Amino acid sequence: MVRDTSPSLFRDRNFRRLYYSTTVSQISVNITIVVVPLVAILVLDANEFQVGLLSAFGSLALLVVGLPAGVWVDRLSRRKVLIVTDLARAFFLMTIPIAAFMGILSIWQLYAIVFLVGIATVFFDVAYTSYIPSLVGSDNLTRANANLEVVRNVSRLGGPTISGPLVAILSGPLAILIAALSMGASVGWVVRIQRPEASERVFRKLNLRREINEGMRFVFKDPILRAIAISAAWGNLSAGVLQAMVILFLARDLSLPEVTIGVILASSGVGGILGAMAVKHVSKLIGFGPATWVSLALAGPAAIMIPLAEPDWRIIFAMLGQAIFAFGVIIFNVTQLSYRQAVTPDALLGRVNATLRFLGLGALPIGSFVGGLIGEIYGVRTSLWIAGVMLCAGFIPLVLTPLRNMKEIPSAEDQGATLSTVGK
Repeated sequence: MVRDTSPSLFRDRNFRRLYYSTTVSQISVNITIVVVPLVAILVLDANEFQVGLLSAFGSLALLVVGLPAGVWVDRLSRRKVLIVTDLARAFFLMTIPIAAFMGILSIWQLYAIVFLVGIATVFFDVAYTSYIPSLVGSDNLTRANANLEVVRNVSRLGGPTISGPLVAILSGPLAILIAALSMGASVGWVVRIQRPEASERVFRKLNLRREINEGMRFVFKDPILRAIAISAAWGNLSAGVLQAMVILFLARDLSLPEVTIGVILASSGVGGILGAMAVKHVSKLIGFGPATWVSLALAGPAAIMIPLAEPDWRIIFAMLGQAIFAFGVIIFNVTQLSYRQAVTPDALLGRVNATLRFLGLGALPIGSFVGGLIGEIYGVRTSLWIAGVMLCAGFIPLVLTPLRNMKEIPSAEDQGATLSTVGK
């Protein structure tokens, strides 16, 4: 079982530096997630389909570079990938306020920028999840992932909460400028991380197809990783429909002010924080495996609460739905991430992470596109109902694997010969 070594994590200056950088960067990311669609709606008067398409472009990059990113992350310094991609995201985002101030901002520019930011984010996220084991060691994975998820969800809470007032006081383009500058500044902490990475990078002749296949074979030969991929793909297809329409639902259907929208969206940050804080205790109480699938089973019914909201006391349904949904999803995210980090050799970790992200998050743009179509034809609230019903089925593949009653997280050594032969 993972040992409780939490004090050592925060006494480690390298982990603290990653922690501080993550805090600033994630606040910036969560500001832009809210503000960019609001700029499209409030400045460019985007319609339902355009908002859905904007959300789709944000995740489309994963389909384009998701698998090759894993190959390159396994060949390059993961710390340097984090530095370069964070600077790239800051640069791309800064073009939005510049264009707005010049009076030439268009929906097509927003499509292009969110796509380019998406490409940088793919490389950043694959490198980030692959770097953590080198930084904290295998015994601290669940604790480190939970602590970093707290940061991500505090940021999810703070970002939308800040976004409303920033847009109301400064305007959407200026809010994006502040977020971009903060994202660039966060690189200063990553630059100062000094711990060597777990293994030397092997610079053999590049063969994208073979190296991508090594990561995919590893995933599909492990029944739990395979089930995680299926559940994540279905869940993100459903969540894509939800995410594409929820801001439009709050802003246009319910006619809520920006500050209120920020508070409602921030409730998912509260749920995420509670989920990250609870994951260790839930895993201890019911077992590592049950914690993974039960948490996902909780998320679907919670999402059904969101379209029950109205611009009166029933707005509480949107807040509770967001919070409980995030609570369940974050527990699932921490446990499944810790499982794949624990059982995957470092030399394959970038490709395994990229494969699972490609199969899982690659469904997001499809869901966003479908959500925009459903919202345009049948209405935004109907699309949210459909998303909630779909999410209720996401846990089923997991209960058909050993996760059903697995008590402790395994390691690469526990997997034995099966893992050692993958990729040969």
